[in-house]
Amino acid sequence: MTCAKLTNYVHIFSKVYWGGHPHNDPGITSEIITNRNNFILDYDIVRVKELSHSQLGLDWVDYYSTLGHMEGYKAGNGDIIVVVSIYGEPKALALATLRYLGFDLYAKLYHTGAYTFVADYKSISEARQLSSEAQLLAKQNKLLWK
Repeated sequence: MTCAKLTNYVHIFSKVYWGGHPHNDPGITSEIITNRNNFILDYDIVRVKELSHSQLGLDWVDYYSTLGHMEGYKAGNGDIIVVVSIYGEPKALALATLRYLGFDLYAKLYHTGAYTFVADYKSISEARQLSSEAQLLAKQNKLLWK
């Protein structure tokens, strides 16, 4: 059985990387499944939105420390919801970058050992604008705290 089949939203989660995993990992608990079901309701998710880091202007950000396991979704109001999950305690610069890019800490959606962050964008151009500003600050070696 896959992880997606444990949720109430197989039609959505079967289309993301996480959903295709066999449910034999002890880090994917009933809490993770409940959080996934609540996520759909909290953000009024209607479908998966295929997104890439470069589409959002985020290919300059370190994948493993900041934007791991990215998932994209479309909300009922048209917003683009982006989810990232980072294994282990995120480092200060990763947290600052995520906050600047509009991500907020959310309930764990990927694994009990991974922190999940969610951003709600009105459009891809909004995400790209924030990314452009953050990249400029990063080049200037400034902290990315708002």
